[in-house]
Amino acid sequence: MPGPRLSKASLSNALSALMDLGMTPRQVSINTDGTFTIDLGETHAEQSADRATVPKKWASQGVIK
Repeated sequence: MPGPRLSKASLSNALSALMDLGMTPRQVSINTDGTFTIDLGETHAEQSADRATVPKKWASQGVIK
């Protein structure tokens, strides 16, 4: 069986599916064997929850982005 082959369609489909689920792709790593890994950022809900739990003075000082 041949190894995996990277194609524009497979990468595009994976990224579209993640974004449809509300996830934010942060980084895509393409390996020499044709596979790829997508690292995820925080979802919008996680960002809102994180900001809600920090003191307001931290957010206003730029400690929390």
